[in-house]
Amino acid sequence: MEHFESIKKIINHPENAFKEENKWLIDEWRKLNFKQREILIKQKYPNLSIDNLKTLINLTNIMMEDAETFHKKIKEFQHLRRLIREQEANEHIIHDKMFELNHNLF
Repeated sequence: MEHFESIKKIINHPENAFKEENKWLIDEWRKLNFKQREILIKQKYPNLSIDNLKTLINLTNIMMEDAETFHKKIKEFQHLRRLIREQEANEHIIHDKMFELNHNLF
C-alpha cells in the first residue's frame, strides 16, 4: 500500500501502465487485495456505487493484465531482434570465410 499515489495515477491515466518506467506498478497492483483496491479507488472516486466500484476494479485488473502482456511482448520482440542480429552476424562470418576459401582456391 506504499505506492497508492502512483497506482492512483495509473487509474486516472491507464495509458501510463504501458510505459516502461511504470512497469513496476503492475506488480504493486497485484500485491493489493480486493479491499485495498477498493480503498484506493474510493479515495479517488468517493461517490461510486458498489457496482461501479467493482466494475472499475475489474476494468483496472483487465488494463493491468493488458499492460503486462504488452511488456512481455516487447521483451519477446527485443529478444527476437537480438537473435536476428546474431544470425546476421553469423551469416556475414560464414560469407567472409567462404569468400576467403574461394580466394585461396584460385
